[in-house]
Amino acid sequence: MRLLPAAVLTLAVTVCALPARADDVTDAIQAALEAYEAGDLVEAKFSLDTAAQLVGAARAKGLQAALPAPFDGWTAEADDGGDMSMASAFLGGAIASRSYRNTDGDSVTIAIMADSPMVAQMLAIVGNPQLAASMGKSLRVGKQRGLETSSGELQIVVGNRALVTIDGSADLAAKKAYAEAVDFEAVTNF
Repeated sequence: MRLLPAAVLTLAVTVCALPARADDVTDAIQAALEAYEAGDLVEAKFSLDTAAQLVGAARAKGLQAALPAPFDGWTAEADDGGDMSMASAFLGGAIASRSYRNTDGDSVTIAIMADSPMVAQMLAIVGNPQLAASMGKSLRVGKQRGLETSSGELQIVVGNRALVTIDGSADLAAKKAYAEAVDFEAVTNF
């Protein structure tokens, strides 16, 4: 079975386009290849999984660019990648998020998940008016379709491959304003 070297080669080619963490990724790929050649399939899989997680983290940095700057009177907390890397490993795809807070203590959190099986599930809901109505009310932000849930969370599907979720303690107007400030073109082209 020579599938593993093909997977390593595919991952290595993908990594060539990623300047961030390239050394860590190529080291993990090399470790996987060496372990595979030595017959240690457990270590080979672990090293490949590590490389895939590092590639996912590098991709998530690309999604960070789509998140808006804080509005006047608001501050933003940058995601350090830790929680999102874990979520990305669990949910698949790439995930980026940022939290915003104003001087009154209101908060808004925006999360973008791309290329994940979870997005396919949301597409099925948003694309079916009866299912969408059971979860909340339909929402449009520019050309993007989504839902406003009964709890006030906004869920917006972008390009049939990404889900933008906006939640927090702020009022609906603030959440919608932040939704409109997301760079949906950057998410689509990610």
